[in-house]
Amino acid sequence: MKKTTKIFWELACQYNSASVTLWEASPVAKCYYNPCMYLLRHTLELQLKGLILQCSNLDDINLIQIHVSENKNKKITNVHSLDELWLGFKHYIINYPPQHLFAEDEMSKIEKVIKFFDKIDHDSTYYRYPISKSGKRTRMYPAKLSEPLDVSSELGTHPPVIFFDKKITCLIQSGKKEIIKAIEAFDAVEMLFGYFNCL
Repeated sequence: MKKTTKIFWELACQYNSASVTLWEASPVAKCYYNPCMYLLRHTLELQLKGLILQCSNLDDINLIQIHVSENKNKKITNVHSLDELWLGFKHYIINYPPQHLFAEDEMSKIEKVIKFFDKIDHDSTYYRYPISKSGKRTRMYPAKLSEPLDVSSELGTHPPVIFFDKKITCLIQSGKKEIIKAIEAFDAVEMLFGYFNCL
């Protein structure tokens, strides 16, 4: 691993550790979702920039450009769109041996997470501010969970979605999709860390 790549890897590890710590501290606390998702999104951005740097033939990240649209390149340091960085990474690994290290099913899972983030947070502001530059409001409390339940309590005739956190059992009253997206993001981050070990 290049020295400059290692710097991105190390900072991505720090952001990932912070997101894991926050998530495990209490995912049932509504106020943790947006900060946690921001940390995951930024981890992905750092990982993609580091991987592009590793695959390029340059050591100075300020010299690396990626193709973002027809007849347009951007310096990687000016790119915050995960989708643009993902496309840049895929462009670099086409010529980077051995290609077989990048399993197609993993790539599609990572791409799904990247498309999710890029759709709602193209410029890395959605999870940081209550209102975007375009005036779109951030969902402040996307998940609503019940108070911790006694596992032996009557759950009714329809099996509810249960959320386990160490000893806490809760019903997911709303926000199931958001919790699943967070778990998918954690998985994508782990897969990308695996790519650092392959290059």
